[in-house]
Amino acid sequence: EITSSVTIPEEIILTIQAGTVVKFNTNGNILADGTLSAVGTSGSPIYFTSLKDDTLGGDTNGDGSDTTPAPGDWQLIRLESGDTADVTLEHVEFRYNGAFSQPALVIRSGTLSIDNVTIKDGSKQGISFNSSASGNYQLNNLTLERIGTNNSDAGVSVSGTNAIVSATNLTTTDISGPHVEIFNAP
Repeated sequence: EITSSVTIPEEIILTIQAGTVVKFNTNGNILADGTLSAVGTSGSPIYFTSLKDDTLGGDTNGDGSDTTPAPGDWQLIRLESGDTADVTLEHVEFRYNGAFSQPALVIRSGTLSIDNVTIKDGSKQGISFNSSASGNYQLNNLTLERIGTNNSDAGVSVSGTNAIVSATNLTTTDISGPHVEIFNAP
């Protein structure tokens, strides 16, 4: 259970094992200046979800059925500024993110590897590459389901950046805004 910001400092590696369920409260997020390795398998994926999500890992908050998960229950995972962030996500599912108008995944810089990732039931964008992101990013087997609450919430947003983003097998379902949005490109 993550109840506030967890920062992964430079030169530190945080490895999340296959089959792990990570639950966040509203203030929960992961900020990566170092390395985050979340590598699940098809039979044992990793989940990032709401503390209120009793369908995964049981009733962690101990309130029975008094609360149910909803979009916006927790914040995000963010690759911080600087070239030291290195995030690998394989066989990972994000659920119910977007608190404080945050996308599920924000890339400010660093390296990112995505393969077999699902982002669903989020209240804002799925993935946002912000203006400081640069480099080549490959999104493989990415599924976005029920993302956003208004028509400006894109599945993938690339904003005024020098990033080159390629996607293979991108699947989108019920996205409130554009499925892929690129604006203010150099």
